[in-house]
Amino acid sequence: NSSLFIGFFPIGLNLSMKQMSELLNRLQFDIKAIDDDKFECIYPKYRNDLFGEQDIAEEIIRMYGFDKVAVKLMENVHFNVQVPNNLYNSREKISNLLTNLGLYEMICLNLENKNIQTQLLCDQSNLVVIKNPLSADYEVLRKTCVSSILNTVKYNNAHSNKNLKLYEVGKEYELISGNYVEKDVVSMCLTGKKPNFFEVKNWCESIAYAFNVKFDYEVCDDKPYLNSYKSAYILLDGKKVGYIGEIHPRVVKNFDLLENVIVAVLYFADLPIIESVHEVKQFSKYQPVIRDLTFLVPDDMNYKTLYDEIVLSSGKNCVSVNLIDIYKGENVANGYKSMTFELVYEKQEGTFTDEEMQNNVNKLLNALKYKKNIRLKDEV
Repeated sequence: NSSLFIGFFPIGLNLSMKQMSELLNRLQFDIKAIDDDKFECIYPKYRNDLFGEQDIAEEIIRMYGFDKVAVKLMENVHFNVQVPNNLYNSREKISNLLTNLGLYEMICLNLENKNIQTQLLCDQSNLVVIKNPLSADYEVLRKTCVSSILNTVKYNNAHSNKNLKLYEVGKEYELISGNYVEKDVVSMCLTGKKPNFFEVKNWCESIAYAFNVKFDYEVCDDKPYLNSYKSAYILLDGKKVGYIGEIHPRVVKNFDLLENVIVAVLYFADLPIIESVHEVKQFSKYQPVIRDLTFLVPDDMNYKTLYDEIVLSSGKNCVSVNLIDIYKGENVANGYKSMTFELVYEKQEGTFTDEEMQNNVNKLLNALKYKKNIRLKDEV
C-alpha cells in the first residue's frame, strides 16, 4: 500500500495545505485532502524508504529548504542535566596519570579463594562470602587487592615477563560489624630483583600533586603481608588513606614469585573532589645557597619528626629540605644515629651575605636545640 494519512504536527514551519501539496506534487506525490488538518498522501511505489508522518515531514522540509527552518529547541522538551560523577572523574584522572608514568593497567576479578588469606599471612575473618559460588576459587570477595596483584605477577613471571609496572583501579570488600563495606582503591606494583621503593613512592606523590594535596607517612607494622621494615601508611591530614611497602619474603615464597614486589594502595574516595590549582612562583635569578648539616639524633626519633621541625624553623627563604644520609656505626654514640640534611636557601631579590646565612643557620640550630634537644654532630 503506497498510501499514508498525514496529520499536521509541529515541524518548525508555518505552511498551508496548498503549499505542502505543491511541494509534494513536485516529487510525484498525489495528495487528497480529508479535512482541514489531515490529508491522504499517495507516494510513488519506488519510494520504499517512506514509513510514516516523520518521513513525509522530512520530504516537505527538504523541498522547502533546510536553510529556511529556524534553529530552536522543540517546545515542552526537557533535557536532563548530567550530574558530575566525582568518583568517576577521580578514577579517570588517576588512571590517565599512571598510564602516562609508564604503568600498564590490569583488570582483575574481585572473586577469589579464601585460602589466599593464608598465603598472605592473614586470618580469614571479616570476609564477604558468596552463598552460591561457581567453584571454590570464587567463594569470597577479595579483602585486599594485594592478592590480585601477586597472582598477576605470578602469571607474568610464569610467562617470562619480569620488571613489571602495573596498576589497577578496583574495589575491596570487607564485613565490618555485620555491614558490608565496599572501598574504591587504586593499587600499584613494581617488581624486580631490587625494585626501587622510592619509585613507587614517587607514583603516590604524583597522585598527591594531581589532587593538590600533600601526603605524610608513618610506620606501618600491622599489614602481615608487608615487610614491616620497608612499609609505611600514607596519611592525608592525619587520616590513613593508603599504604606502601615491600611484600614480605614469606609471602613472595608462598606465591612462588621470581621477583620482589613493592606495592602501594590508595583509597582514592578519600581524596578531595576539587580541581587541582597549583600556585606558580617565579624562579629566582640569583644563585641559591646550599648548606649540609649533620645532626646527632636518638634512635627512636624518626625522619618525619626532625624534617617537620627543620621546615618549621629554617625560615621563609629555605626553599628545599632533603635528607641525604643516615649513618649508624663508628664514631656515633650508642643509641644515636647521624642524619644529614641538605638545605637550599634562595631569595627573589639579591644574594645572601655571609652574615645573613650564618643568622639563618643559627636560628635553626637554636630552635632544634631547645625544642628537640638536637645538636650538630660536631658539637657533641
